[in-house]
Amino acid sequence: MIQREHLEENDFRADILADHYLPLKGNNDLLSLYLESGADFIETNTFSGTAMAQADHGCEGLVNNINRKSAELAKKACEVVARKTGSNIVYIL
Repeated sequence: MIQREHLEENDFRADILADHYLPLKGNNDLLSLYLESGADFIETNTFSGTAMAQADHGCEGLVNNINRKSAELAKKACEVVARKTGSNIVYIL
């Protein structure tokens, strides 16, 4: 699913990481696509939200922020898709 998006490095950078010294491609989130396809459960994409995993990207100091933001983004994606589609409750794991 992610390969169809043809994402580039700039797609993975927020303001806080605009000048980050390591590539962040592959450190991503595609919740809306899953929700729009009718998923009843989504995950926060925090499997690699650990200091050890983020050390590969030089982001180990951002783990708490990454995990918090992941939960916020999952909730927001659910709300946006629910408004667009009138879908039922989606569970965030």
